[in-house]
Parts: sequence; structure tokens; C-alpha cells
Amino acid sequence: VRSLSRGDGFGEIALIHDVARTATVTARRPSRILVVGRAAFLTAVAGHASSNHRAATVAAERLADDEARGVIGPPL
Repeated sequence: VRSLSRGDGFGEIALIHDVARTATVTARRPSRILVVGRAAFLTAVAGHASSNHRAATVAAERLADDEARGVIGPPL
């Protein structure tokens, strides 16, 4: 279980790897959520080397953490 704060994101693993989502999110209070489609996400991220690297790093870290906790299988 992770707690997210204003400005945090989730769902990048599914967008980067083109797989079914691995995140289930429950809001504890009324929230405003920005939905970004895969094409727009990849265009925004892949267009900048630092963004692309950071997104890949975050996805890999979250996949490794989930695997260590036995939540999902090994990364694709």
C-alpha cells in the first residue's frame, strides 16, 4: 500500500508497457484526477530524455516493489 499526495501519479506501468493496469487506487477524500491516455502520455514522456528515464525508473521500481511483496509476477 502506498499513500500518494498532490501531484503524484499512478498507472504509468500499464501505459509504458502496454499491459493491463497493475494499480488499484482508492481515494480517501474527494479528489480531482487527471486521466491521460497512453498515446498522449508516451508522446509527452518520450519527447524528453529526462522524463523518459524518470518514468521508466519509477515503473521499474514499482514493479520490483510489487514483485518483492508478491503482488505481481516478474516485470515483462
